[in-house]
Amino acid sequence: MDSIFTYEKPIGGRNLIGRQKECSYIGNMLASGENIVMYGGPKTGKTSVIKQALTDMKIAGRQHMLAEADFSSARELTEFLQTFGTRVLSAYANSEEGMRSIVERHLEGTHFVFDRKRYQDYGEALSLNWEPDTDDMTRLFALPGKLAAESGTKLILLLENFDATIHFKENEYVYQAFSAALKERDRNFVSFIFTGSHINAMRYIFRERRFFCRLVEHFILGDLDDRDIMENIVKGFLVTGKVIEKDIALGISRMFRQHMWYINHLCSICDYRTKGYINSNIVSDAVAILISVHEPYFKALMDDLTNHQANLLKASLEGVKRFSSGEVIEKYGLNSSANVRRVKDALQKKEILYFTDNDEPVIIDPLFEYWLRNNYYRMG
Repeated sequence: MDSIFTYEKPIGGRNLIGRQKECSYIGNMLASGENIVMYGGPKTGKTSVIKQALTDMKIAGRQHMLAEADFSSARELTEFLQTFGTRVLSAYANSEEGMRSIVERHLEGTHFVFDRKRYQDYGEALSLNWEPDTDDMTRLFALPGKLAAESGTKLILLLENFDATIHFKENEYVYQAFSAALKERDRNFVSFIFTGSHINAMRYIFRERRFFCRLVEHFILGDLDDRDIMENIVKGFLVTGKVIEKDIALGISRMFRQHMWYINHLCSICDYRTKGYINSNIVSDAVAILISVHEPYFKALMDDLTNHQANLLKASLEGVKRFSSGEVIEKYGLNSSANVRRVKDALQKKEILYFTDNDEPVIIDPLFEYWLRNNYYRMG
């Protein structure tokens, strides 16, 4: 029988534990025409929760179309716009003629064109014949709502890795154009979901600069309950005829700060390494295997830090919450309070940690934190 410890794809149904209320809340917001922004560290369940919420909507009779655009590889504005346009056009047309017709009807007078050769060579349904301006972008971002209204079926557009836009030199124009389109949309026919795994970048766009103020609902996934995870681990091993003590399962949950992707990966390793009892030695060996997979990346992260950045990171591991006191600056060699601000900003831009509303540091990746404590700094 297959293991329930899935980590290679989004999960749903009974395997998506502790998220029923959140799925229901998301479904209700989308059904009422709201736009949503959701962000959290990588592999924290954003896509799983969204997909389950959309499945629940259909089961409840809330019919809709789903279109998805992933901007993780978009390094420039033109790539972003072409990806957005291609995904929207592909949702409403399955032929070259159909796509050409949509572009001519709805984007006439812009710099967007349907280039048959680029479509055949690269799958690019929307191309540009000149540098895009704000009006071009506003009309493109309004296109999903117009096509949905024509079809009579609500469209939900999932925009994954939207945080990539922060690197565009024209990013403010993108946010202004998108905001203009959102203000004019018909909420009965289109809702947008903005997601991102770079917490600090998404907070900068949506909270600090407030580019989409009152146009999107902020949704942050809450922490899972350790005991729900413990029960899921115990039941998961029982499915494959294996046994694990509850206190060991509880320790796994706490070790990874309820991060289900890491937990499922670890449990999957344990599952393949024994035919019966999962003891602490099996778990320790599995942790070592999991770390060996990620350690090259973790080492590269540390190699990229300055001494000041590494020192502040170590201070956060040792429980320091206020870094600008003279004692802390002297102990960790941070030079000055002005330098502390620069170092904090650098670590946030590298998405290594973020600071809570109380200005307390949180290392984003729980396995990276574990590796730092036990393998890099050997804090014991």
